[in-house]
Parts: sequence; C-alpha cells; structure tokens
Amino acid sequence: MKKWKVILEKYKTYTNYFVLAIMAINAALTVHLFIRQGVASKLALAVTLLVEVLFEAGLVAIYYRLKKQGAEIHKFFLWFYIPIGMLFIIFLPHQQTPDSYAHLTRAYEVSNGVLVAQPAEDGVNGATLPVEIRHFIEREENYQYELTSLGTTLSGETYLEQEQYPSASGYMFLLYLPHVIGIWIGRLLGLPVYFILMCARICSMLMFGIMAYFAIKLAPRFKMFLMFLATMPMTLQQTTAFTADAITFGVAFLLVGYALYLIYGDVKKLTRKHLAGIYGLAAAMALCKVVYLPLMGLFALIPWKKFGSKKVKWLNGILAIMIGLALELIWMKVQATSQGTIAITDQFTFILQHPLRYVMYMFGTMADYLSTFYIASTFGMSLGAWKFDLPNVYFYLAMAMAAIVFVRGTEHFNVKKSVRLMSWVIFATVTVGFMTAMFTQWTKPGLNYVDGVQGRYFIPILTLMPLMFSSSKERQDEKTSLPFQYPLLFNMGFCVIAVATIVAVNLAR
Repeated sequence: MKKWKVILEKYKTYTNYFVLAIMAINAALTVHLFIRQGVASKLALAVTLLVEVLFEAGLVAIYYRLKKQGAEIHKFFLWFYIPIGMLFIIFLPHQQTPDSYAHLTRAYEVSNGVLVAQPAEDGVNGATLPVEIRHFIEREENYQYELTSLGTTLSGETYLEQEQYPSASGYMFLLYLPHVIGIWIGRLLGLPVYFILMCARICSMLMFGIMAYFAIKLAPRFKMFLMFLATMPMTLQQTTAFTADAITFGVAFLLVGYALYLIYGDVKKLTRKHLAGIYGLAAAMALCKVVYLPLMGLFALIPWKKFGSKKVKWLNGILAIMIGLALELIWMKVQATSQGTIAITDQFTFILQHPLRYVMYMFGTMADYLSTFYIASTFGMSLGAWKFDLPNVYFYLAMAMAAIVFVRGTEHFNVKKSVRLMSWVIFATVTVGFMTAMFTQWTKPGLNYVDGVQGRYFIPILTLMPLMFSSSKERQDEKTSLPFQYPLLFNMGFCVIAVATIVAVNLAR
C-alpha cells in the first residue's frame, strides 16, 4: 500500500489531473452519445470506450516520452497530429465530408493525367472513372457499405461521370497532389478501391502535417496558437479527407509562420532564399485559393531595413503579388477555355449595381450565422456534411481554451499598432473575398443573404488572431503561464470525442 502511495505522490501533477478529467468527460459523453443516437449494442459501446481509453493513454505516453527528451513544440504537434489523423481516416467514411464526391472525382481524373477538367457530353464537367470508383461515389456510405466494399478491386472498366461537380472542377490540379500520390501508390500495390482511397487520405494528412510542422517550427511567436488551430477537429477532418483544404490550409499556415519568422525572427537581412520563399508562397497561395492571397500583406510588416531600403521592400512586395495574380489569371484562362465561356453572373452584376445593399446582405448573414454556425463549425462542432453534432460542452471548453492559449503569457505584448491594423485589414479583406465568391458562384439570385459559407473557410485567417488582439504594451518578462501541453492534450480529447460522435451516428444508421 505504501508503495502505491509513493507512486501516486510521484505522478500527482496538474497535467495528470487534467488528462484524467478529459478521459472521464469523454467516457461520460460517449455513453450519452450512444444513448442519444439509439445505438442498442452494448458491445459497440464497450469497444468504443476501450479504443478511446487505449488511444488517449497511448498519446499521453508519447507526450511524456517527448517531454523527457526535451522535444520542442513542433515535434509534439507532429507526434499527436498523425495518430489523431489516422483515427479520422479509419472511422470517418470516405464520402461523409462536404462535396467529397466532387473532390474524389477531381483527384481521380488528375491521377489519370487530366489536369484541366473537361466537359462531358451534356456540357457539364465530368470525368472518366473506373466503374468501381463510380459506384463507390454514387452509393450512400456508412460502415456497413464500407465493410462490404473492402474486397472490391479495380477491373479497368470505365464509366463516364455525368453528375455535376462544379464545386471542384475549377480547382488547380496541384491542390490534389497528395491524393494523386496516394492513388498512384494504391494502384502500384494493386490494392482494393477502399484502400486506394485510404492511401490518398493518408498522403493528404501527411502533406498538411509537414507544412504545419514547419510553420510552427519557423514561427518565433504564437507557436501554441498555430498548434491549437492545426489540431482542432475541423482541421483534422478537412486535411484527412477528400478536400482541397490540406494544401490550402498548409500553405496558409506556412505563409503565416514564415512571415512571423521574417518579422520577429533572428533575420538581420533578407537573402535571395528568403525572397524566393516569399515569391513561392505568393504563387502557391494564389493557385490554392486566390481569396487568401491578401495574407501576403503580412510580409509588408517586415522592417524595411531587412530589405536594405524601402524601395527594395515595396518592389519585392509588388512583384510577389503580381506573380500570384498572374498565375491565377493564367489558370482562370486555361480552365475557362476547357469549360467554354464564363459569363458575368447576375449576382456579380447585382453587386456592381447595388454595392450598399450587398454590404448589408453580408453583415446580415454574419449577424445571423456568426455564433450559431460559423464559430461553432470552425471549431468542429458540426462535422461531416453537417451530420455529426458534437456535445455543446466541448464548444464552450474549446472557446475557453482558445482564450487561455492567447493570454497564457506575454507573446501578445510588444506588437506594434501597425501590425494589428494590417492583421485586421487582411482578415476583413479575406472574409469579404470568400463571402463575395460564394454570393456570385453559389447563392441563388433573389436571396438576400450569402449562402454556402462554412466555418472552415475562416481557419486560414484565424492564424491572424494573436496579432489582431495583441497589445503595444511592453513586457520584458517572456515567461509563459501555461505550458503548451494543456491545449495539445485538450485537443486530443476534443478530437477523440469528435470521432466517437462519428462512430455513434454511423452505427445508428
């Protein structure tokens, strides 16, 4: 008995209490989820709870191992992100994320060498796919279907995809590079359809993980906040599924991390390699989603002395933006040619004729959906194609944790007013950009609001939050009041309960 008391005293820390609290909350919520969904199988509940406990215990063991080795925060991120990502890949069916059928179709046609979407016989963009892939797409997915399709292999037959998928047909083929690599690997190994798609998702997960890893490593400040955003359930879902977000999110994170490095890092003078990095990120961001190109404004915050002169600074800044815009215009021309013609929509004409009314539409939409949908879905409270609603308690805990991560220490001090102002301008510009894109391309004429905007669109610009709400007040003491393990371990629990929700809903179907 005395021996156990000694062991308990040795490991009696706030971190252990924190982990035990998360595990207890998750167990209770999992039981609640299964009851709420009407899952009668006690065996399924027992297996889910066992997997939860073993998974959480495994990550905690990894945490203590890394802590003992003195690993830095970016290594902690990668060691947590990959196992949690695999959890999403295994338990979230391939076709249960928004527009997954369109992204899968686009990724598969790119893997066949079709870099620009081609119109099918009826004029709608389509793709020639193996019949097994086509059947996989058109059937509603759940665990039962996935289990019965594990042995399905490609026969080499083709099927002309007639279903519309405009939401993905205009995307740059480079956005699907990780999926394409995974598909090629699956083909070379002769794997069944199910595992080919899983290979594609694993490559997507690894691509974002690597870019976020270097973003966190490069950033001299706000590392914890970047790590927190990169391990949220919504981020994990989008970067491990058939979406274009793995590259988009990754480039955005890398851009912000690199900008912070050049602004606050130990860089005395920019070299050609630094400038090449800026140009490359401008090109990549524009080709991913041009609405996020204003993030390049962060590089305007680099002190001009690091460029050598103000003239050199602004010339390089203008050149970087011009490179990004030129590449985007070229791609628009190429993909417009393959689709016929792209006419100015009635919605765009409406904006030009009634700019003030459109502004009111945007503000009205934000007021109606900001707290109830945008913020909640950004944190991952409604996953999949809005089928998986997480327990509300985690939303409030996540909001609290995000606030604690921000005010944890003194990183948000010593930030110039010009930096805060630029961050707000970038945030507002990007928001107006994707709101306008959805109004012109998705919202039906006659509606007095912007339709189709999702919370995940905000994730790339949430990286600006630490700068937006910082202070010019000087603080000499740079000690942190909150070690980074708390938000990391919290997001571990957050993602585990997200996967438990996915499992409960699918077992109830």
